[in-house]
Amino acid sequence: MNEKRTLRFLVVDDSLLIRKILEEMIEVNLGHKVIGFAKNGNEAVTMYEKLKPDIVTLDIDMPDLNGNEALKIIKRRDKDSKVIMMTVKGEKEIVSTSLRLKANGYILKPPSPDKLYDIIIKIFPDAKDFTLEREKKKAEREDFDKFYEIGDFD
Repeated sequence: MNEKRTLRFLVVDDSLLIRKILEEMIEVNLGHKVIGFAKNGNEAVTMYEKLKPDIVTLDIDMPDLNGNEALKIIKRRDKDSKVIMMTVKGEKEIVSTSLRLKANGYILKPPSPDKLYDIIIKIFPDAKDFTLEREKKKAEREDFDKFYEIGDFD
């Protein structure tokens, strides 16, 4: 049986909350590793050069240097880089620009683990698959929810 690979992520977002949500999602739900964080485009470029992650989640709307500008620099320096753009808005023009700059995909924030997994597996078909673990956790949550639906609390 082929061993699936664990991916190393750089998470870039100006929101500490989103960075923490993505870290938990990537490590706990998807079984991969976050090796660094950045809070703006300038830090993203620096951290990419320093860490050489397998994949970057890159917010589009950030201070100092926006995600699309950071993407342009990262792709110019490493054409094989893998970058998933993230946005709250999902405006066609902004997303089109990201894709034209060779982003490997985009996702609306906040993402679900399943949507993030779907994009990751398109980029890295040999990525570690925690589908069974996720399905088990989902079933446990559904059982928990059913428990609290039983009975009338009025």
